[in-house]
Amino acid sequence: MQAAAASAEARVGRLEAQLSELSDAMAEAMEGQARSAARRAAVWEQESDALEEQVAALTQRNKELSWQVKMSADGGGGDGGAVGGGAGGAVRDWLVTGLVGCTAPRKTLPPAA
Repeated sequence: MQAAAASAEARVGRLEAQLSELSDAMAEAMEGQARSAARRAAVWEQESDALEEQVAALTQRNKELSWQVKMSADGGGGDGGAVGGGAGGAVRDWLVTGLVGCTAPRKTLPPAA
C-alpha cells in the first residue's frame, strides 16, 4: 500500500512539473503573440496616419480646384466669356456642372445580392 502511495505521489510530482513547463511555454507563446500584435498595431497606426494626411491634402486640393472652377463659372477669369461667342456661357455652365459633379462625394451602392 505504501508503494502504491509513493508511486502515486511520484506521478503527481511528475504531472505537476509537466504542468509547470506547459504553463511557462504557454506564457512565453502568449507574450510573443502579444509583442507581435503590438508591432502590427504600431505599423497599422503609422499607415493610418499617413492615409489621413493624404486624405487631408486631397480634400484641400479638391476645395481649391472647386473654388477655381466656381470662379471660372462666375466669370472671374479674364476672358471666360470668349469661348464660343454667345454660346460660351452655356458650354461653360455645362462644363462646370460636369466638373463639380465629378468632385462631389459618392453615394455608396448597396451590396449586390
